[in-house]
Amino acid sequence: MIRSASQYIGLQEIAGDKDNPIIVQMFKDIGFAWVKDDETSWCSCFINWVAFQVDCEMNNALDARS
Repeated sequence: MIRSASQYIGLQEIAGDKDNPIIVQMFKDIGFAWVKDDETSWCSCFINWVAFQVDCEMNNALDARS
């Protein structure tokens, strides 16, 4: 997972009205298609998405403590 995650070092939100399509797609890929912007906290989304990519168990939660 660390190797896969490290490919995204530097990924960040886009300030203003635009959204980073990579982040929005991560939400969609793990079943949270209702999230349409990169202003939603995406730390847990990112870890769940990386787990999904490498076929590991996800916790399917978006709260940071998850």
